[in-house]
Amino acid sequence: KKHQSEMMATCATAVENAAKWDYEWTAAWYEPKFGDIYIADPGAGTLAAAGDKIKMQNGFGAWKRISYVCIFDPDKRHARAVIHD
Repeated sequence: KKHQSEMMATCATAVENAAKWDYEWTAAWYEPKFGDIYIADPGAGTLAAAGDKIKMQNGFGAWKRISYVCIFDPDKRHARAVIHD
């Protein structure tokens, strides 16, 4: 809970940056972009957040709903997004 707010903002940016082309969040302003939050690696102290509230465009302009996982390191304040289509 201590790092949740920073994690959500940093992870949202990491997911957006993972888009090769355009993206569009499908979550309403009052819905969370990440549904599952858990400890990724207790030894390293990293957290993970997963969701599927985004659409991304491909090279042909077609939109596809994407699922994603973000690994957040609170010590380094760094997030890395993994995209699954």
